[in-house]
Amino acid sequence: MAGEIIFFAIIIAGFLMGLRLQQSPRTAVWGNRLAALSMVAAIIYTMHLVNILYDPLIWIILLLTSLTGIMVARKVKMIQMPQTVAMLNGFGGAASAFVAWTSSLYDIQTAFAWSTAALALGVGIFTLSGSVVAALKLQDLINQQSVRVKGQNFYQKLLLVIMALVVIIMTVTGSAYLTITIPVMILAATVYGILVAMRVGGADMPVIISLLNSLSGTAAAISGLAVENALLVGAGAIVGVTGLMLTRIMCEAMNRSLMSVLRGISPEDQTAGTSAADTEDGDFTSYDKMETDRADESESEDIDMSDLDVDEEIALKIKEAEDVIIVPGYGMAVAQAQDDVKELMDLMED
Repeated sequence: MAGEIIFFAIIIAGFLMGLRLQQSPRTAVWGNRLAALSMVAAIIYTMHLVNILYDPLIWIILLLTSLTGIMVARKVKMIQMPQTVAMLNGFGGAASAFVAWTSSLYDIQTAFAWSTAALALGVGIFTLSGSVVAALKLQDLINQQSVRVKGQNFYQKLLLVIMALVVIIMTVTGSAYLTITIPVMILAATVYGILVAMRVGGADMPVIISLLNSLSGTAAAISGLAVENALLVGAGAIVGVTGLMLTRIMCEAMNRSLMSVLRGISPEDQTAGTSAADTEDGDFTSYDKMETDRADESESEDIDMSDLDVDEEIALKIKEAEDVIIVPGYGMAVAQAQDDVKELMDLMED
């Protein structure tokens, strides 16, 4: 038992050190390799614990899936990386949901295990459906704009209530109603994930992908509790926490709140005051400052800025600026705007 705990601690330390190394471009490659090596060790040790280490069918499956992953990774372009990450998040959620599902059929004995299995199933399926929608949006296979269903807030709350009731029923009754509770949980979580992801606009998709990444780790940690696997709990918790931290950093960099992103509220909506109730204190201070600066400048200029449209105003500001800094972002990449940006740079330099 002590040896097992030490081995688990070493693997978790490997994950943490890998994340640490990935914070710098100089060491990011080695950090990625260390994290991958730690994952390989975790998989092999888990196979040893469940006595399938020498099963040839398992190794064939691992070989085929590994080759598939390598082929996909080599063909994916950098601009397609967000949707690739979204699908990987979805597969992670699906794996956790499958662990919870199978454990509920064979291994679970206690009320705590039933509750965690139900939670893992719901969070995993939600992650899967939301990630699929996010990937389809980013690949431009479905509408990239924010899509709202009439009465969506009510439906989302209703689905959350249904999923909570399923968790309670499975905790209390165990395996008595699995033919009803499992399909209901899968259906409710699937619809909930679709509604949440469809509501987020394409430019904000990286945020929802980061959040789904966090949820995939959370689902793994919860499923680890269901099957009493400490290594799965630890690894899932790391993914959950780091994904949530990244989500927060991205929201702060965009000067947005996570709630406004999830509700499909654009910065234009916020500055226009159409969704003031959805805005948290401190949001969009840079936009407010921009409006104040604009008003101050308009008083000192001969041209009335209020008579200009947005493009004309931007053009005038660029013309009169001494220095211009262009900061590429994901939206610029999605719009394939690199040629236009280069042309603008050349015009400004001339």
